[in-house]
Amino acid sequence: MTDAGLLLGAVRDGWRLALEFNPLASALGAAAAGLVAGFRGAGRPHAALAAAVVLASWLVGDGTAVLGALAASTALLQAASAVGLAVWAIGGLVLGYVVPAAAGVFVGRRVFFGTGRLAAASVGLGTSLAIAVLARVIA
Repeated sequence: MTDAGLLLGAVRDGWRLALEFNPLASALGAAAAGLVAGFRGAGRPHAALAAAVVLASWLVGDGTAVLGALAASTALLQAASAVGLAVWAIGGLVLGYVVPAAAGVFVGRRVFFGTGRLAAASVGLGTSLAIAVLARVIA
């Protein structure tokens, strides 16, 4: 098999693992990020805290598996396995955790009359569960 074939296979395997993100950690992280930063007037400290919440939920949900796979690999990773791990880590983080949280915060900041946090949490939760269902169908 050629080097391009190995890399393409690693990307495919990494993407398949990224689609199998933890839906519970994703939903809880998206809802918590919406509660933290999903209201009118939320500033940079709220956005930074929401990003930390999303990263922490990823670490609890999928990051430990990625770090475990990285620790279990040999000292010098082959290019294909390093690419597969990177696609798994980045794809799972963005698709499963960042997109639902960003959707929730986006909606929450546009709601009037004091219900922004509730709207942000519910949209983040719903988006996370919808992506999880679609990802299971795709994978």
